[in-house]
Amino acid sequence: MKRLFIAISALVVLLTSFSTTTFGETKTQISQIDKRTKRNFFRAAKEGDVEKVKKLLKKGVPINITDKFKWTPLFYAIDFNNIKLVKLFIEKGANINAKDYFGVTPLHLATMRNNFKIAKLLINHGANINAKDNYGYTPLHFAAIYNSYSVAKLLIKEGANVNERDFYGNTPLHYCARTRKASLVAKLLLKSGADVKIKNDKGKTPLDVAKEMRNYKFSKLIAKYAKKRKTKQKS
Repeated sequence: MKRLFIAISALVVLLTSFSTTTFGETKTQISQIDKRTKRNFFRAAKEGDVEKVKKLLKKGVPINITDKFKWTPLFYAIDFNNIKLVKLFIEKGANINAKDYFGVTPLHLATMRNNFKIAKLLINHGANINAKDNYGYTPLHFAAIYNSYSVAKLLIKEGANVNERDFYGNTPLHYCARTRKASLVAKLLLKSGADVKIKNDKGKTPLDVAKEMRNYKFSKLIAKYAKKRKTKQKS
C-alpha cells in the first residue's frame, strides 16, 4: 500500500511537472509572438505604414496596446504628425484620452507639436481640453511652454481654462513669463482674460517670474496690458 502511494505520488509530480513545462513553453511562444507583433505594430505607426497597420488590426492586434512608456499607437501617429493614421486609429476606437507614463494625453502631445489639424480632430472626437498630466499641466500649459500659438487659440476657443493652475500653482501665463518666445501666446492669454495677479505656490505672479528671468519683453507686455485695462475701466 505504501509503495502504491509513493508510485502514485511520483506519477502526479511527473505529470504536473510535464504539464507545467508544456504550458510554460506555449505561453513563452505566445508571448514572443505577441512581442514581435506588438513591435511591428508600433514600427508601422512610427513609419506611417497605413497598409501594414490595417493588416495588423485585421489580425486582431488591440488598438490601445501600450509600450513601456504607456504610449499607444495613436501617440506615435501624433508624434510624427501623421493625420491619416490618427484618423484611422480614431475610426478604429483608439482611446482619445489615454494617458502615458507621465499622464500626458494625445491632446497634450498634439499641442506640443503645435499641430492644429490633429488637435482639432482630437477635440472633435471628445478629447478633454483641461486634462492634467502628472504635474498638473493642461494642454494650454503645454501651449505656453512650447509656444504653440495656433493650438492655444483653438484650446481657448473650445473653452480651455486660461487660469488653470498646475500642481505648483502656475498658470499658463507663468510659463509664458519664463521664455521670450511665447509673447504671442501671452498676448492671446491676456486678451482671453488671464489673471496677471494669480500667485503660484512660491507667492510669485507671472510678472515676478518675468523679472526673475529677465524677460523684459513680457514685463512690458504686462505693463501695456495693465495700462489698457485701466483706460477701459475709466471710460
